[in-house]
Amino acid sequence: MRVAFCGHRQLEHRKSAAFQIIDFLESVKEPIEFFIGGYGMFDHTALEVCQYYKKNHPEALIHFVTPYLNENYLKNKNVQAYDDIICPDVIKRSDKYNIVLRNKWMVDNSDLLIACVTYNWGGAYTMLKYAERKGLPILYVKDLESRFE
Repeated sequence: MRVAFCGHRQLEHRKSAAFQIIDFLESVKEPIEFFIGGYGMFDHTALEVCQYYKKNHPEALIHFVTPYLNENYLKNKNVQAYDDIICPDVIKRSDKYNIVLRNKWMVDNSDLLIACVTYNWGGAYTMLKYAERKGLPILYVKDLESRFE
């Protein structure tokens, strides 16, 4: 199973939701590959969730999916925390539209999207709407959070 993440905020104050994501992932009975964009606090939290999961499932793979393959961009992305770096073939050399292309690639190549989108603008929102139009199964973090409020 290939799982991508998109979101606007960190789950720091909602640790119960992060642990519910892990519980959900534990229920998957096949190897998991994670796609993370590595941009922003939600992606940082997603990486932590994936690393926690990987401790008990060393076969899991955590991919950093980058919109740029230049040294300046990558040097601040903690790439050593990932199993590998993927730069989708749809990416152009220096186009500011690359993030949108990368997000579409992640949706097109995933079996599930875990989303924590809190407002109706920006890249995460666009990615979520694209996934909804494509009919990709989506686990909404807000649904997990509501179980604990």
